[in-house]
Amino acid sequence: MNLPTRMSRVDIERTLKSRAYRIRSILYSALIYQLPLTQSSRFTSVVSKKIARHAVDRNRIKRRTREAVRSVGWSQKPHLVILYPTQGVARLPFEEIVADLQALIKKFP
Repeated sequence: MNLPTRMSRVDIERTLKSRAYRIRSILYSALIYQLPLTQSSRFTSVVSKKIARHAVDRNRIKRRTREAVRSVGWSQKPHLVILYPTQGVARLPFEEIVADLQALIKKFP
């Protein structure tokens, strides 16, 4: 199983400037850019102040998302993925976050 690593600033800019796919689930919206097979998958989570006002809450959401992605596993195709959580993610149990990310990964191109 090839677990994704965190994205660099260059990867984020490349994904935002490219024609990335946008897919949605109940808890997350994702921008996905498919990479050549020689590279590995990378991801990041972006939490705005509109979603979580305090930095402590934003960082908690990022940590929980990062751990959920690790526990879910990843598809065989390499991708750059930017995850945008919705308003209610901070209050949900970890199992629901994992289940939502599993459903989201099944929608990947």
